Amino acid sequence: MKKIIIFFSSLAILFTVSFASAQGVDVGMGLGISYPDEPDQVAFDSSFFADYNVNQYFSIGLETGFGWVKKDIDGPETSFGGLALQSGDSINYYTIPLLAVITINIPLGEEVPVVPFLSGGVGYSWTIYDPPSSIDWTFSGLTWQVMGGASYNLGENANGMKVFLEVGYRGTDIKKEFSGHDYELEMSGVIAHIGVAFPLSGGSDY
Repeated sequence: MKKIIIFFSSLAILFTVSFASAQGVDVGMGLGISYPDEPDQVAFDSSFFADYNVNQYFSIGLETGFGWVKKDIDGPETSFGGLALQSGDSINYYTIPLLAVITINIPLGEEVPVVPFLSGGVGYSWTIYDPPSSIDWTFSGLTWQVMGGASYNLGENANGMKVFLEVGYRGTDIKKEFSGHDYELEMSGVIAHIGVAFPLSGGSDY
């Protein structure tokens, strides 16, 4: 399970770093929470991204991240694969998305440091379903998200760094084939991040 997480994390970071070598690029990260349907409880969520600024209104980019939630079992139930779970058991869910993202910025004026934005992304994600046994299930499939928020430019003294807050929804269609059957894991839900972004050397002034 750890090897799978390391592999997909390395792959996603490679894509992001490769994209970030372009000119006019902002890079950043966010930390926050999500509320996926299947665990039905608050989860940790993070994002790492690189955005190419086409102009002050529009950018395209790549985004990855890592999410984790631990679900405690409070009564008898059955996990994927038919494992009987009892009160006191727990299931871990590890999620890694990789998305292409388009962002629309809405400047309020040259002297206004706050910039609202809307973004939409589509791509793929992997979720490792880790019950209390030696068998982990890796679900994967189409993933999309829509976000809205605002950034605040800290100014020249901060080298163009921005802080941002965003809230939105991520939808997933992730499945695993086992013994001729497709099993679906519903990890869709609300997400929220607070984070920082900054321009790379030689990047855009937007």
